Amino acid sequence: MESKMTSVAKHPHVIFVVLDTLCADRLSCYGYQHPTSPNLDRLARSGWLFENAIASSCWTLPSQSSLFTGLHPFEHGANDENLYLSDEIPTLAELFRQIGYETIAYALDNMWLSQATNLSRGFNRFFDANYKFPPPAGSPILRKINHKIRPLLKIRDQHRSTLVIKKVIERLSQWSPPEAPLFIYMNLMDTHMPYHPAHRFCKKFGLKNADPDDVQHLQKNFKQIRTRPDALTNRQLSTLNGLYDACVASADRRLARLWKFLDRQKYQNNTIIVATSDHGEHLGEHNLLNHWFSLHDILLKVPLIITFPPKLTPSRRITPQVQQHHLFHTLLDLIDYQGPLIPPEQIKANSFLEYVKGRIPFPEYTYAEHAYPATNLFYFKKQNPDFNDKNLFCAKQAVRTNQFKYIRYGSGREELFHLETDPGETKNVRADYPQIAETLKQKLDQKRARVKTRPPDAVNIRDFDPVVKKRLADLGYI
Repeated sequence: MESKMTSVAKHPHVIFVVLDTLCADRLSCYGYQHPTSPNLDRLARSGWLFENAIASSCWTLPSQSSLFTGLHPFEHGANDENLYLSDEIPTLAELFRQIGYETIAYALDNMWLSQATNLSRGFNRFFDANYKFPPPAGSPILRKINHKIRPLLKIRDQHRSTLVIKKVIERLSQWSPPEAPLFIYMNLMDTHMPYHPAHRFCKKFGLKNADPDDVQHLQKNFKQIRTRPDALTNRQLSTLNGLYDACVASADRRLARLWKFLDRQKYQNNTIIVATSDHGEHLGEHNLLNHWFSLHDILLKVPLIITFPPKLTPSRRITPQVQQHHLFHTLLDLIDYQGPLIPPEQIKANSFLEYVKGRIPFPEYTYAEHAYPATNLFYFKKQNPDFNDKNLFCAKQAVRTNQFKYIRYGSGREELFHLETDPGETKNVRADYPQIAETLKQKLDQKRARVKTRPPDAVNIRDFDPVVKKRLADLGYI
């Protein structure tokens, strides 16, 4: 069968999948002992897997903004104190559209990716949480019954990954030359609280004997639970972890349909596929049950898989750390971008291809930050007035090497972790390695001084419309 892609003369399709809140260490291809991800494992065997991809922040808005701009949060300015990406900064979607791509995004369950935050900029079509899929086929009476009965049966419409993948396949199926190549972005929320995995995976991942009351409690009261990690019993924490693993497997299974379609239609030979996450999740580590207030590797070290057979050899694992948001430059490099907004030397200086091919060294330092958590501080205090740790409720910056991680807190606390001997970051060795801590602190200051820092525009939750606020509340953000 001839590839449908032979007629995309210059540029390949790009399918960019972000599995929101997915921990790298819960994937089989990253060494997890349970078979949670056979389909992502298969994808990894087709391309490059980055073992130490470091995200720029610990939650969606700053991290996704970095992926879309190739900039650190202190450069693009979208963070807890300013919930809006400046119009002045070119986005990946804008650059792709500029050279003739049709740009489409599906972010149906996450309002941090929307017009409200300006992350929709550059997409020809952007389907966010306000988008309603057409009603099911059939008679008007059946459609009306379906609409009425779903809420009564508590059929959830929060995580719509299956429908997103269906829509992506439909668009790819409809594509034919001489149409523009496609840049398709998907944000899938299967692994974001509240955890509602497909039933078939519940028994497989330790939930067969789970107390149904525990499961219902964890799913129904997740907003309160995240602010009271000490209130969970060991049994409940084990159930929570089982639910998360089952959600990972559910997401992986849903993606299988897309991978099989691409294989069957022979798209893979001229399609770039990216599978990654914007951040991980605390599931009891560091006595936390969320993805705020921390710059530990459980949140920052994210999965990153890239496939593109013409340029990326299969089954390659890259061990040295990379800054995840340099995926921006890597994609531009892979499509041979030539445009006025991003100079070629900037692309080459940050492209993963240049690292792996030995043309430039891998980055010795990677960076991350979490601005003062203004967005979530009020929410957490409302749910739990006793949740009051000055080291959590402050701004944080981190710098990381392959061996050490230094974290600086707005409270004045400093931490240094020896990642080779303590990958879980459980022991602060700041006192044991004072010179290394001081060197990393200087690197952090030098990095921030060397680049232009964008002052916040002070767009906050109060500026969002009621629909946006409702969606964010459903996810437990406000």
